Parts: sequence; C-alpha cells; structure tokens
Amino acid sequence: RFLPTIVVANAFSDIKVPLNDATKTELPKMVNKGLQRLYSLQHSDGGWGWWENDQSNPYMTAYVIYGLSLAKKANYEINESFYQKVINSFKKSEINDYTRSLLAITYKLIGDDNKALDELAELKKNMKTTGEGAAYWEGKEFHYRWQDDKVQTTAMALRAILLIDNKSE
Repeated sequence: RFLPTIVVANAFSDIKVPLNDATKTELPKMVNKGLQRLYSLQHSDGGWGWWENDQSNPYMTAYVIYGLSLAKKANYEINESFYQKVINSFKKSEINDYTRSLLAITYKLIGDDNKALDELAELKKNMKTTGEGAAYWEGKEFHYRWQDDKVQTTAMALRAILLIDNKSE
C-alpha cells in the first residue's frame, strides 16, 4: 500500500489539488505507517525479499528504493542511514534490466545524476536490436514475474531513458 499512497501524494502535489482536512491528516499517517513497515522488513544486508525471512531480492529492493525516492520527492522524511544501507546493498548483487531501470530512475529522483547516467549506460549496453531498427530489453530468465518479461522490461527501460536522457536515440 505504500507505493500507491506515495503516487497519490505526489499526484496531489504535482497538480496542486486542494486537499480536504481529512486527507491532509490521513495521508501523512498512511505514508508513515508504510515507512515503518518497510523499515521493519528490511533484511540485515540492506535489501528486501518477497517475504520477511527470505533472501534479499534485487528487484524487490529496487522497487522499495524507487518508492522511497518518490516519498522523498513528495517531501516525506526518510531515515537517511536506512536509505544509504539500501543503496549500498546494490553494490553486492547482480541485477536484471528491469531492476537497473528502477535504480537509474531512483538515482535521478534523488538528484544523483552521475549514478543515474552510469546505470543508464549499463542499461543501454544490454539493449537488443532487430533488423528493422527496433530496440528492446529482455529479462534474464522468465519466472512468471513481470520484471523478467520483455515488454515490461522494455517499458521500464524506456521510462528511465526518457527521464534521464530524453535526447537519447
């Protein structure tokens, strides 16, 4: 529930919707509740898994920091040491292109343009092309999960490119 709440908070802020008193009161409570749950579910290596007591998964970890970066953008206070522990967890794991796209977007949202460009460069190295001039990205393997699906991976990679380098070919 955390990410949809943050998306709503950002949307209200971006389009300058006047909020009623109940929403102004409840939205921060919902965000804080989500943050506390995320903090409690973080694994000792800095990442998150699909479950509370499994191994950390790079995709789930990237998805969480993507949500946290949106929360920061919406001016919600994030525990900085917690946030850095998450970022540092990526130095130890191999990630797929969907996850790399989320990570690149996160770096851009938190203002680290150099790291965003570094991740984007890695993403572009993995781009596949067809003889007709089309480009796409593939997942490393398919496990009935969207982050390894060619269409979803390509969509997220394009989202990262448009946000970070909108003049890219």
